Amino acid sequence: MSLADAKLSFPVHSLTMKRSGEDTSQECKKTTSKTRHADVDMDTNDDSSDNEDPSFHMDDEEMFCDVPAARRQISNMLEDNCTDTAEALVKFTTQFEERYGETHPYFYMGPLTEAIKEAGGASAKERRPLLIYLHHDGSILTNVFCSQLICSETIVNYISGNFVVWAWDMTHNSNRARFLDMVTQHFGSVAASTVRGFVAEQFPLLIVGMRNRSAMEICSVLQGSVTLDELMTGLMSAHETFQQAMDIEIREEEEREAREMVKREQDEAYQASLRQDRAKEEEKKRQEKEELLSKKLHEEQALHEAQLKEAQRLSLMDHLPAEPGSECTDPVSNLRFRLPDGETVTRRFLASNPLQVVLTFVQTRGFLDSEYKVVTNFPRRDVSMT
Repeated sequence: MSLADAKLSFPVHSLTMKRSGEDTSQECKKTTSKTRHADVDMDTNDDSSDNEDPSFHMDDEEMFCDVPAARRQISNMLEDNCTDTAEALVKFTTQFEERYGETHPYFYMGPLTEAIKEAGGASAKERRPLLIYLHHDGSILTNVFCSQLICSETIVNYISGNFVVWAWDMTHNSNRARFLDMVTQHFGSVAASTVRGFVAEQFPLLIVGMRNRSAMEICSVLQGSVTLDELMTGLMSAHETFQQAMDIEIREEEEREAREMVKREQDEAYQASLRQDRAKEEEKKRQEKEELLSKKLHEEQALHEAQLKEAQRLSLMDHLPAEPGSECTDPVSNLRFRLPDGETVTRRFLASNPLQVVLTFVQTRGFLDSEYKVVTNFPRRDVSMT
């Protein structure tokens, strides 16, 4: 019987030596058959037996028997039929530390879905490979792999700086089936078939997965039979494969970001141009509105002034003496006026009329004294000031 079949593969296993006899031998055999732990016979052919205490006798049937199961029982990493909840993975980490110590890679405390998101990152530059540690208590490689390889300070530092680590226990068939379902969901049926092909003796396993484009894929599987150097080489090779794929995605992402930046700049320039055009249009409308209002006010003011002038002209006409007719025998002055527009107007006045009558006549033609003046041709004299 192998140590694994005898359940002697734990880090610490206490044995008790008893004096053999028919009754104790039968009892020990019963215990062994129930607990599946083998008795180990110890030969007593040592020449130093003469120096032993004569009160203590050991014959060829002397053997080691296990201590009671209650004293040596070590809890499973995960309970049977477990789900990938944060509480279950906390228990896994606790059990792992009880067995192998606190120096180990940090296990992500959450479902596999969240671990994949964490590894995926927001961009290709922030992406990291996902390292899945698969534990199995039925493999004789487990204790050596955990205590001497994955908990090695060199391995722990390298994994912690380059991977997102998620762990699962494959000891129970229910948990194994559960993990295969998760692999099928996130990595595909081909990846699940790859994991399904490993038997218990090949565990533990380190599966390196990465997001390539939009899909998750497995790029490397490391078995528990590797040496420390082989494990480090395998991890570095897997990370190099991941980095090569990421270099392509990073370059494509940068090119895509550059195109998007150009497009954003073009859109911003277009929007700025639209804003300027709208501002110009609004300014034009505002100016047109102001001009229209000013024109309206000017027209109203001009109309008001015209009305005032007309009223003033009509008022002056009431004070203007009538033009003397041809039958008038009084001395008459016949005056000719050249208007600003070149028109010539002739009007008869009594010689006895004051000069103001002449000015009043000019004003009744619409030429107010505040805007126009009357001058003689020769000698040139401003009669408006007279």
